[in-house]
Parts: sequence; C-alpha cells; structure tokens
Amino acid sequence: CSAEDALAAGLVQQLPDGRVAVSTADSSARMVLHHHRRRFAVCYPLLVEESQVDGKYHYVWHTQVFSLQDSPARWQSAAELLLAVSDRLQEEEAARCSETAAAVAAQAGANSAHTA
Repeated sequence: CSAEDALAAGLVQQLPDGRVAVSTADSSARMVLHHHRRRFAVCYPLLVEESQVDGKYHYVWHTQVFSLQDSPARWQSAAELLLAVSDRLQEEEAARCSETAAAVAAQAGANSAHTA
C-alpha cells in the first residue's frame, strides 16, 4: 500500500495533537507516527488463547512502540508508509497555505486598485 493508496482509501487520520494514524482496510491494525517523527506505534490483535473446548480464539490488543532509527525489520515497511503519508499530508497543507496566501494577495491587490 502506498501513501496515495492509503489516503484515497480513507485509511489515514490526522490526530489533533499532530500524530498521523494509518489503519488497515479491515481495521484489524493501526499504526501511529508520533508528531515529532522519532517514534511510531503499532497496535494489532495478539492471540493469547485458543479454546480446546469450542475452538474459539481469544485476542488482546497489543501495542508496541519503536524508534524510527532502530525499529525491527518486520516493521520497516510500516514506518516507511507512515513517513510517506506524513510527508504527503505536509505537502498538501503547504499547497493549501500557498493557495490561501495567493488568494489573500489577490484580494489585497483588488482592494488597493479600488481605493486608487
């Protein structure tokens, strides 16, 4: 899954405190990039018991937090996806800010032309 795919599928959430979260399509796992981009967390169901009587499986939600500089190879692709999504969100925000600044400048120019 690419950053564009995750964004297009609605799997990305920008949290109020600046963190970026990406969920799996089936909501079975979630990854969160902390706002300072030094660490990330993964949360997923961990099998703790399989009942021999009824064959049911019992899970608990398990969260692990890793440094981006020293994360296990197993989570490297998750870390790369989180960083790519975060970069894309920052690019989109910068583009919105540029558009807003251009609109304000155009309005200011129009206002000054009316007063001249």
